[in-house]
Amino acid sequence: MRHLVALVAVAACGPRAAAPTTPGAPDGAQLAERYETKLREPASEAERAVVASGVVFDPALDCVARALASRAPAAPDPLRYRHVLSMRCGSPHYVLRAQYVADDAAFGAAIDALERDFPSHAAIAAGVAPAGNQRMLVLARRVIELEPVSRDGAAVIRGRLLVPATEGKLYVSTASGVVVTPLHFGNDGSFSVKTSAPSAANIELAMIRGTSTEPIGRLELGSGSSLFRLDGSLMTRINGARRTVGAEPLERRDTPGSCTGIPPQIDGVDITDKARCFKIPMMDFAGLPDELAHRPQLQEILLTRSASMIELGEQPPGWVSVRLLHRFEPATRERVFELLRTRWPQLAERRVNGNAMTDILEQWRRDPDPYNATSTYKPALDKVAAAWTSTKTYYSGLTTARDLDKAMELIAPDVVPTAADVAVAQVRGKDGAMIHLVVVVLELP
Repeated sequence: MRHLVALVAVAACGPRAAAPTTPGAPDGAQLAERYETKLREPASEAERAVVASGVVFDPALDCVARALASRAPAAPDPLRYRHVLSMRCGSPHYVLRAQYVADDAAFGAAIDALERDFPSHAAIAAGVAPAGNQRMLVLARRVIELEPVSRDGAAVIRGRLLVPATEGKLYVSTASGVVVTPLHFGNDGSFSVKTSAPSAANIELAMIRGTSTEPIGRLELGSGSSLFRLDGSLMTRINGARRTVGAEPLERRDTPGSCTGIPPQIDGVDITDKARCFKIPMMDFAGLPDELAHRPQLQEILLTRSASMIELGEQPPGWVSVRLLHRFEPATRERVFELLRTRWPQLAERRVNGNAMTDILEQWRRDPDPYNATSTYKPALDKVAAAWTSTKTYYSGLTTARDLDKAMELIAPDVVPTAADVAVAQVRGKDGAMIHLVVVVLELP
């Protein structure tokens, strides 16, 4: 998984309380009653100069700039401007950068730097506030427009995506878990999605472009979701949240790898080639717990029920990377039927007479190259299926993969089957990786 303008999180060991998001008025920022994407006219020569390059000015980001400027000359804190202040000020946009600028030339240079570092078709949205003899400049990408959304909750969120995409996802995090809803964009980018009107939640909207799921906006309703706001280290938070949804705790390892080319084993433990990865720019471990508390999309990844390991690392320099891995678990006949019935709930189990299925499986299991040997045993399986089916129509297959879910996805009849028999085994492949071998016959209507 890759993120174009990713602000993603994970990994911190050591106590750190969640940043407050509702009581008081941090840095003097007044709590906005609603989230909006209003624009204002440029208010200075420097602002008018950059409008020609597509920059727009947002009153909610002005609010963020004023809050940061109130602490001048202290450096802007990403842990505050990314989420706490921007959401308090009523902006759904992700603030990518906040900095002091001394003069008009520095103002323009900051805009140019953001264009270079975070390229996008979306306009740059800016907020500005005086900071002594300088100005505080806050910059984000204006990826969406929203109809105003009350901080008290919303049954429906409506708006418009301002960059090309047709599909997306809505992530709603509450104290009980994360719910993911498909998000569809019209030809003009318009969207309307139900939220179930939670009163205390964090909401994140994302768009899907190719293999990338990219965040486009986020809101906090009421006091926000408490799901990832436990006291203690990040692993305490992650595993506490996993217990809430009934998932097993994750085992931590350092130095994350990529989501491709996953080795057969890690520290002598067999793993599958299924992984979920993300990374965040401009982040270190100290800020990860608070970052994660505001990111339902990342929470959903970390709550992946079948995951068993998490790798965390500050790499490349200036980024935090995370990879979730799955321990290889031997599959049973019962587990294979469970997965088949998630697709076809009425599927009946009817065994093939004798040992024909297990005989084929045993020959396949002993093959020196089981990955590439499925065609060798397919004719024998077709004969078994033809004699077994009562409708004279059947589907037969031999599928293999390191991950059982992937092996099951390869079973793809054209119609809904009515009955099935399966045989399953595990074997170590030529590359040293453990793989599942699944033999299946399906009766078709």
